Amino acid sequence: MKANGKVKEKLVKNLIDFQERLNKNISFYINKIEKAKSVEDIMYYKKELLKTIINNLPLGHNYCYFCIAKDFEIFDMCLFCPYAYFHKDCLSEHSDYTKIKNAQDKLLFHIEQLYYKNENYDKIKYDLRTLIKFENC
Repeated sequence: MKANGKVKEKLVKNLIDFQERLNKNISFYINKIEKAKSVEDIMYYKKELLKTIINNLPLGHNYCYFCIAKDFEIFDMCLFCPYAYFHKDCLSEHSDYTKIKNAQDKLLFHIEQLYYKNENYDKIKYDLRTLIKFENC
C-alpha cells in the first residue's frame, strides 16, 4: 500500500509536535531532578517523568496514519479501515489497540502505586552495603 503524501505529512507534523512537547516535559523534570535536595525529591520527580512519558505515548487518533486518512476522507468509516482489517476496530473491546491502551493504563497504574511510595530513605537504620552481594566482581 502506497502512503498518501498528505496523510504522511500530517502524521509527521503531529509526531514533531509530540516530540517538542515531550522534550519540554523531559527537560522540565531533568531540571527538577538537578535542583533536588533529597533522594526523595529525585524519586518523586523521576516518577512524575515516567508517568508523563507513559501517559503521553503517541497512540491516539492524531498519531495513527489510518485515523488521519479517515479525516482526509480516504475512507469514511472505521469499519473500512485497513488497520482494523488486521487488528479489529480500535474502539472494539478486543482490538489490538485496546489491548495496547490497557497495557499503557496498567503500566501507569503500577508506576503510580509502586515506583515511589513516599518512603523516607533517612529512616533506614542499617548499612545497605551489607545487603548487597556482588558476584563475579
